[in-house]
Amino acid sequence: MIAMIRELKELGIPVALENVALTNFAFVSGVWKPETYLDLRVGSLAYDMLEVKRRTGCGLVVDLEHLSFSLNFILGTGNYSGLCEHSSSPKRLSGSEKKLKECCGFFLRPGWMPAVFNQTDLFGELAKIGGTVYHIAGSSPEFGTWQEIVSGKIASHASIRANDGALRKFLKMEMLINPELILVPEVAGSENPCWADRPPNAQETSFENLCEMVCQIMAGK
Repeated sequence: MIAMIRELKELGIPVALENVALTNFAFVSGVWKPETYLDLRVGSLAYDMLEVKRRTGCGLVVDLEHLSFSLNFILGTGNYSGLCEHSSSPKRLSGSEKKLKECCGFFLRPGWMPAVFNQTDLFGELAKIGGTVYHIAGSSPEFGTWQEIVSGKIASHASIRANDGALRKFLKMEMLINPELILVPEVAGSENPCWADRPPNAQETSFENLCEMVCQIMAGK
């Protein structure tokens, strides 16, 4: 990843790294099931995102849903609450495990649930990253936080609601810290088969609700 970013920058192309989720879901016999292995991709949490930025000078794009999904898996919450988890790493690490810890802050070993050193919650991770550009979408109304699957349907990229408490909490925090905040609504409409149940005007209403929420926060409401 670092080599590729450096090559792109040498060509004069501006580069920003977006964080990705650590895992995914599979549709098995009509049921969405969380994959129980780690699909490790560079740029999932603050630790490795900031390491890539430090070594390349690239920008960062923070996707709230991806970050929340990664933390759900690591902490055994949300859609991953049924997984057997190890709360910490073994006392003795191999040479390669120590190297991964120093570089990316992860513990990985076959047969163990992955662990993250210096675990924090969503807002702790956001504070570390200190981003300016954010991909945002609506929270799951059933849980009040970002979820991947709800009631058997894909819940990511949900429409933004004006009364979304989790998103409002995020906006209040970030608007106080960063006056140059850039918000990119990443909302899916019914044009994609994965979200066929969504209204066709999902993007438009989400943008309107986001503007209303921002205005209320600026007015101190």
